Amino acid sequence: MFRHAVVDTILDQPGVLPTLIGSSIALGLVAWFAAGTFGWSRGAALLAAFGLALALSVSLGRFGVNPDHPRIQEAGCRTNSFALQGDAQRLNFAMLVPFSFFGALATRRSWPVLSVSALLSLTIEITQNLTGVGVCETQDVLHNSVGAVLGVMNALLLRTMLDLHRKGMRYGKHAAGPGRAPFRPWTVPARTVANRLSTVDVLRPAPISSLTMIDQVVTTGGADGRATDGVAALGRRSRGGRRRGDRAGARAA
Repeated sequence: MFRHAVVDTILDQPGVLPTLIGSSIALGLVAWFAAGTFGWSRGAALLAAFGLALALSVSLGRFGVNPDHPRIQEAGCRTNSFALQGDAQRLNFAMLVPFSFFGALATRRSWPVLSVSALLSLTIEITQNLTGVGVCETQDVLHNSVGAVLGVMNALLLRTMLDLHRKGMRYGKHAAGPGRAPFRPWTVPARTVANRLSTVDVLRPAPISSLTMIDQVVTTGGADGRATDGVAALGRRSRGGRRRGDRAGARAA
């Protein structure tokens, strides 16, 4: 089965696991700094680096430095067509899918990732032919390239779905109505509550008291004595109102 072929390729070959660990560390460091330089997603870039390390390990690091393993020396490359008939063909088909998928997510670019995948597959086949760790076949290049296309297409589909979801949360039925804050999944609730309370305080009219009226009279009265007259007039109005209230109470009694 295909799963057994993957396990055999990774665990039963003496050089795959050490090559995978070493290349993952090296390519991970490169991906980390490249993501910071070009503005890529660091998480997706690290996963793409691991996918690339896995592809290089299973294709070029299978036999390690074992001198007793017989090298396969053939002149040129075998010319054969696309066919997913055996486990080896399916493994070649899936070899560059992780790298192309996470590479497209990290860089948000499709054609550069596809070009790098096709060039990488061709380089691997030529290296296998020169070193004898494998056989150069045009079928492997086709399988790797079609698998890379599948990975990029899935990345585009996922990215489109995420973009539509964000637009729906912003402009769709989940969008913020009048007077409501827009939906932000990572917003601290306390900050949102504080912003709403400050907005209410700004919109709430200030209460008008007698002290406020006196302050307005004093402020707008001027320096020619009109402020004092205004305060005196306000005091007389207040005393007159209290007297009329006392008279009305006496009559009722």
